[in-house]
Amino acid sequence: MRRYDRCEVLVRGTYPPGSIHLLFREERIRFPVAKCHFIQAQYERTKSQTPSIFDGPLAHVRSFSTSDGHLHLDCQRSSYMECVGTNNTEYIKRFGRTRVVNPLSCGTVLKTSDQELRYGCRGGPSSTKKKYGLPARYVNPDSDRGYNRVEPLFTMARELEEEIGILRDEIQLMRCLGLLEGEGTHLVFLTEVGSTSEDIGDKLP
Repeated sequence: MRRYDRCEVLVRGTYPPGSIHLLFREERIRFPVAKCHFIQAQYERTKSQTPSIFDGPLAHVRSFSTSDGHLHLDCQRSSYMECVGTNNTEYIKRFGRTRVVNPLSCGTVLKTSDQELRYGCRGGPSSTKKKYGLPARYVNPDSDRGYNRVEPLFTMARELEEEIGILRDEIQLMRCLGLLEGEGTHLVFLTEVGSTSEDIGDKLP
């Protein structure tokens, strides 16, 4: 689960399954040698502070468009190391905003069978600094595949199962509500499940 302080709505609408089309290219971003060295050093510095991170595959959003009720995303292969190495003020100050990795992620609000909406909150009941967000994760172009293509719906289903314990057969309907920009590009979903709000509360850690 992640939190975004500043987001801009890029696309607003209702996109059911089958209306989101992700074109994924294996071609990687080409970084000059100086940028490669900087990215590696920045990642190693971050990893020394947060040893649990690892360099996994990501889908970098090149562009997006809408037409006739369909949302199209043009993406290419990148990595978490490249994301960490380029998404910082030092990189932008030194090299500008060209080739800054723009990772695609998916997040969702849950609509339960008793018609309640559930999303995330961190900080505990007595905390004065609550952080609200969505169950979300980056799209993994290697594991989030279905129908012979990279499939964001699989990303969302995997997150719900791993983080909340909601199995795929409990998902009744999943539709995208739009696209946000803020520390990456984010598909926002509304997921209707057969569980009650109390059932989901019992599953949460």
